[in-house]
Amino acid sequence: MYNYLESKLNIRRWLKIKNGSTISCKLRPRQIRFFIQSLFLALILWTGWVFYNFYQYLLEPNAPMVNRPGAVEAFLPISALMALRQWIYTGFYDALHPAGLTILLLVILSALLFRRAFCSWVCPVGTPVEWIGRFGRSILHFLGMKPWIPRGWSVYLLSSFKYLILFFFVYVIWLSMNLHEIIAFLQSPYNQVADLKMLLFFLEPSKTTITVLIILFCLSMIIPNFWCRFACPYGALVAVVGKLSVTTVRRVEENCNDCGACQRACLNGLIPQKKIDLDQEQCTSCLSCVEACPRSALSLHTPISGQITAPRSVTLLAVGMLLIFFGGSLLAKQLGYWESILTVEHFRMWLPFLEMIDH
Repeated sequence: MYNYLESKLNIRRWLKIKNGSTISCKLRPRQIRFFIQSLFLALILWTGWVFYNFYQYLLEPNAPMVNRPGAVEAFLPISALMALRQWIYTGFYDALHPAGLTILLLVILSALLFRRAFCSWVCPVGTPVEWIGRFGRSILHFLGMKPWIPRGWSVYLLSSFKYLILFFFVYVIWLSMNLHEIIAFLQSPYNQVADLKMLLFFLEPSKTTITVLIILFCLSMIIPNFWCRFACPYGALVAVVGKLSVTTVRRVEENCNDCGACQRACLNGLIPQKKIDLDQEQCTSCLSCVEACPRSALSLHTPISGQITAPRSVTLLAVGMLLIFFGGSLLAKQLGYWESILTVEHFRMWLPFLEMIDH
């Protein structure tokens, strides 16, 4: 079964040439990851479009009926964190935004299995941030310049920002608020229409929001993966949970000739040839270093399977991400942990008061 999946992912395309012979070429690991990233990004964009049409349906009762997509709750992480605490303490699975809690649990599961692979394979924010960084690298190269890749003390200084944000939310949700306050918030009108509030936030961005987005865009052009490395609290959460993972990128020291190809390929400025296990929180398991190594000195390693060959490392992550998020979502739908109990009439009831509803 594993070999079958590997053969499917390492797609061979046979090309006819003039003398009648054929050549075969495998998709490179970067291309496989690009496909997975694009798939999840397209899914999120489609979800956003469907949710926008759902909002239009709320405004115009005579418009064609559109069902609310549960996946939109992926953008309600604070509500999901509160729902997680409620579930742990009471056993009650949030019925208002169940998909949000389900997605959070799937992200945590992916971190336990594959560290920060979610960030470089699935995240709908991380994907465009990475592409912006590649575009910025091309622009800088054209101008005869290089991107700034922070290393050493500057990494710890810049990374502290995202951990401070994460600590703030964890402190408020898990230490400052009691269980009654958590439940009260989850049942509040604000949380019930949080997805609609979020939609309006993107449809009618303030000048401050636009300014912040422009600054982040420019920083991502100059510093590759700036948001993911130094500002994303969700990435910080995944990194903390990922410390419990037994999967890591491992270097076989006797195969390494210290050529530096892995360092040049790393999207996050790490130096794999100086480590046996690449277990830093900055590593997102993108496997760019694995692909770049000319001597196959780098690959995934788990205590169960041991050292996994470079091609199978890519296969494992690609199949793993698809199974966790697509398989997990389908299972949640079957078990009733995806669709909200909130009805169209409920949303329409709060619609006239959206601007007045606050947390």
